[in-house]
Amino acid sequence: MSKKVKLDSLSSELQSSLLGILRDCEQEDKFIRSQQVRNWKKLEEFWHGIQYIYWDAVAQDWRVPTQADLMSEETRDNAGPFYDYVVNIYKAHGESIIAALSIKPPTVEYFPDDADEPKDILAAKSKTKAAILVQKRNKAKLLMIDALHKLFNQGIVCGYTYDKADIKFGTKEVPIYETKNVDIVQHFCPNCMAELGESEGVQEMNTLECPNCGEVTPYSEPNQVEKEVITGTKDLPKTRRIVELFGPLQVKISFYIKEQSQAGYLIYYSEQHPSFLKSLYEDKRDDIPTEGGGEESERWSRMPSSSLNPRYGSDEYSHLITVKKAWFRPWLFEKLPKEDSEQLQKLFSDGAYLVFIGDKIFDAYNESMDGHWSIGKAGPSSYIHSDPMGQSIIPIQELKNNLVNLTAQSIEYGIPADFADPAVLDFDEYGKQEASPGTITPAKPRPGQKIGDGFYQMRTATLSREVDNFANRLDQDGQFVLGSFPSIYGGPSEGKSRTLGEYEQSRAMALQRLSIAWTLIKEWWADLVGKATDGFIESMDEEEKYVEKEGESFVNVIVRKADLVGKTAPLEAEVEEEFPITSAQKRALLMNFIQLNSDMINAVIQHPENVKNISHALGFPDLHIPGEDQRVKQLLEIKELLSAGPLEGVVTIEPQVDDDAVHVEVAKAWLCSMKGQETKKINPEGYQNIISHVEQHEQSLQMKTMMQAGASPPGEPPESAGVEVQ
Repeated sequence: MSKKVKLDSLSSELQSSLLGILRDCEQEDKFIRSQQVRNWKKLEEFWHGIQYIYWDAVAQDWRVPTQADLMSEETRDNAGPFYDYVVNIYKAHGESIIAALSIKPPTVEYFPDDADEPKDILAAKSKTKAAILVQKRNKAKLLMIDALHKLFNQGIVCGYTYDKADIKFGTKEVPIYETKNVDIVQHFCPNCMAELGESEGVQEMNTLECPNCGEVTPYSEPNQVEKEVITGTKDLPKTRRIVELFGPLQVKISFYIKEQSQAGYLIYYSEQHPSFLKSLYEDKRDDIPTEGGGEESERWSRMPSSSLNPRYGSDEYSHLITVKKAWFRPWLFEKLPKEDSEQLQKLFSDGAYLVFIGDKIFDAYNESMDGHWSIGKAGPSSYIHSDPMGQSIIPIQELKNNLVNLTAQSIEYGIPADFADPAVLDFDEYGKQEASPGTITPAKPRPGQKIGDGFYQMRTATLSREVDNFANRLDQDGQFVLGSFPSIYGGPSEGKSRTLGEYEQSRAMALQRLSIAWTLIKEWWADLVGKATDGFIESMDEEEKYVEKEGESFVNVIVRKADLVGKTAPLEAEVEEEFPITSAQKRALLMNFIQLNSDMINAVIQHPENVKNISHALGFPDLHIPGEDQRVKQLLEIKELLSAGPLEGVVTIEPQVDDDAVHVEVAKAWLCSMKGQETKKINPEGYQNIISHVEQHEQSLQMKTMMQAGASPPGEPPESAGVEVQ
């Protein structure tokens, strides 16, 4: 947890030293980073369809060669066609991979430190609930899409977690403390002068007995002391754990390290409006620069595409201020004189988090880098940085554009030009006529020549018959280098076969290629969610909750701080190994199971706890599933039974309405679940109520079965009783 450090505790010399460390870190790997920034920005431009670009060494930016002439479509029409059309397969392949990998974020589950310790088991379950809550509040699927976009274009993704207080999260009531003078009476034994405690006010404690000598009349002496007392309450905005993601265009970290734990620093850059910064730092508004242009050489790379206008040669965002937030590990201070290093390591024992604007420090915190940052990469690499996922398809994208434009140009100029001898063809007469079938135009051949000798048709360039083959080869190469085969996004299968089995096999092979990236992503996701969950638990109140849907009703899932006293495996959240599957795949699997017509599989599908998933798998939420209403009714009754006292039959059954078999199955499934076993320990009375309720349903079911079989209900004589047998 971060702790603010007062800037008064940092002398001007120490602040200058910290500024010097920042500048040294920015100079490290400067040449390598400049080359990588150019590459990352190029891929970002390609994503947005700006692909006919060149590097301008003067402007230090990517430029479009005809950018000044292409300010409007009218200019393009007047100047004639420019063959720079783009067929953006780069973005199409990227979106296909992002869609395939973001169907469902990895499910994080915590394990107990000791499987035989009840407190550890309870803590693991509660921490898993807390992780689910953190992901819900941060819109996990949108985060995953954003992370994959950064991995595709920039190679690494950096996640930062922090606490944020905001009125939109709600408010909480907190006490107001004030320091007041209070009369405190110190009690002593008059016989042996032993201390017997204290009380507020001047009254004496006449019945207090001294444990040493047995004297019962203590001597009291009033004294005024300062004491914090509660004088009222106030409402404060609630705090939530926030997760934000950034790419390497905004985050600088050493290139030579192999993992995050080896990083001595991390710098996050952002451009902010000066008025916003003045609203944050009212007491330092005079220290905020008037503009930030030229302050940071990489500002151009963080600006929107084509933000530099070559027509005017000025930076449209020069009014924005570059803010640098830097995290330094304590060992980084060793480069300073020993006295300064020791002082800084004492102030920042976990690590320094500093906010720089211009050449001044605006905020300082004692904060651990590893406690808040988590860095993931797109693929295998020797260092913490890796190649972007889309890097390999850039040459294919450029060849594709060239081929498309060459084809368009050949088609447009493919109409041959005709030439005629004016002595042979009467141009004046020809111009008066309208081209139509059967038109006769006067023509006279030269002496000794045929009339056809007076005409000539110029040969034009024709497309090679290999163009289509080459285009198809480019498409295949693009799929191979990225692993984005049609079967992962629902495109037509390769070859002539269209069977479902072969299509699914093709998809499995395609996903196998992407499993490398998926493995790296899910491990990063587990680490990120783990850090966010730890921070959430550290700053949470007594309890938090979120709502889940059960059938047509809703239930509260409570996360209690008291349940988190046990130990869990540190930062070893387990994630699912399975690759995410689509709704269409779930539907296909369900239909295959139904077609098997197996008694065992049918029993699984028809179980009340699984029936609820059929309409979702079929994509038909309005479909009425027999037994689902019965299941929901029983779950509502369970909720009522848990909140009731130990009264037998507190929720009576309705034999005329209830399907007893379904109610029994649902109730037993709940009792045997982890939630039911947990309830057995913390609410044994409610657990016993449910068992009694199940017994009522079983008795009712037995009675209905006997009546259907023609037998007499229990307790009644058979219908043949009293009839004489002949």
